[in-house]
Amino acid sequence: MYTLAQLRESRLCDAAELLAQRGLDNVRAAELARATRLSVGSLYRYYGSKQGIARAIRTLTERDLSYACFVAYQMADGDPLRQGFRDVFLAFWRELATWALLQPHLVGFTFLHPHPDADTPGEHDGRTRAQVLEVLEHGEREGAFPKGRTWIHECMVWGVLAELVRRAGQGEGMREEDVQITGEALWRALAPEAPGNESRKPAPSACRLDYNGCAMNRTSLLSLCVAVSLAACTERSSSPAAGVDSGAAAAAAAASAPTGKAQTPPPAPSTEPQGAGGLDAAVPGSATANADSGVGEYTNAPAAEKGTCSAAKLSPRVEPATPALPAPVESMRQRIVAAAVACDYTALNTLADENGKAVRFTFGDSTDAGEYWRAAEKLGNPDLARIVQVLNLPYAKQGNLYFWPAVHVTGATSDKDWGAVKGIYSEAEIAGMKDHGAYLGLRVGITPEGDWQIAVAGD
Repeated sequence: MYTLAQLRESRLCDAAELLAQRGLDNVRAAELARATRLSVGSLYRYYGSKQGIARAIRTLTERDLSYACFVAYQMADGDPLRQGFRDVFLAFWRELATWALLQPHLVGFTFLHPHPDADTPGEHDGRTRAQVLEVLEHGEREGAFPKGRTWIHECMVWGVLAELVRRAGQGEGMREEDVQITGEALWRALAPEAPGNESRKPAPSACRLDYNGCAMNRTSLLSLCVAVSLAACTERSSSPAAGVDSGAAAAAAAASAPTGKAQTPPPAPSTEPQGAGGLDAAVPGSATANADSGVGEYTNAPAAEKGTCSAAKLSPRVEPATPALPAPVESMRQRIVAAAVACDYTALNTLADENGKAVRFTFGDSTDAGEYWRAAEKLGNPDLARIVQVLNLPYAKQGNLYFWPAVHVTGATSDKDWGAVKGIYSEAEIAGMKDHGAYLGLRVGITPEGDWQIAVAGD
């Protein structure tokens, strides 16, 4: 079952297909309303205008694509078995290109169409572009890519991605092999001096390249031609081409980017959680103060990766639950809160696996709870604060699990019920759950034996 937010996002994908094919100016509000299964009045109530739904699509795309790429990049960069920067770049490209091929209309409309409302950016505008720039600059620092050509390298990456997206949007069957081959071709074009690449530089005049001795398929060959032609540019245009979004992936827009380090978009506004799990009056409100509060005594795990997070200013002290919980449950509850307030992802992972069964923390494919929460927190999502705040609310038992908050089990039928999660979720998020008729926020579940099994939101 979809949450209300997920349902709206799936309908935004349908609207993006229309907009990617015909452009914002050529799609009427009534058509967008049909695509989103809304009346025209509801469309304007939710999004304000056609430009508002365009911003919502861009925000959805930038949020999910930049997050997926960020996680892939961080995991590849931190992999002790990686064989140089090549592995990092190819892992990043694989995530970027695969996501784009799965959602060509979202990517196509967001990056390959003009956006006249660009002066009114969405919450996450620019994050994917900043991610690409960060990876390319990382390659320069490691000596893999020639320095001083970042803007050309951006052109190459976005040019190849644009061709893949265009073909996928037209219904041509793109395969995992296309992602792999274009990634290898891009690597050789970006890092011509890297070991093994010196004798395999592409010839711009013929635009021909062999991959492991076999002719490349027409898709990857054409993509490489796009990249090589962009690399042949020797001058940048002083301003973007007319009608091209300054954040688009189109080559002309990429070529107009300033040389050097581009401005990184400001992080999402930090959440200052209020309500349950409030500020600890006895401890200075700093991440360092709480991070050093002795989490080891709660978790029996080394607090090796403390830092800042949304829970850092919350109190690690938890009042015993009423009615009293079984001792293993209360112990696990207290230790989860202590680890979250300490921003200790290693300790949280230890607690998740302590009794042999990992915690369910997402409906996606991720398997590392600590890395999932770390990445979410870096993107401004207050996951750890919500865990702490929820565990300070009343609980209820369902089956073999003790659940927080109780409204997950008992249902939220009154303003008092919804008031329990006010401050954990915004008024708009609570209104969305009310529309859906159920609490769909974070819930934490622990067995009577103290096995932490659930910390997930949605449905």
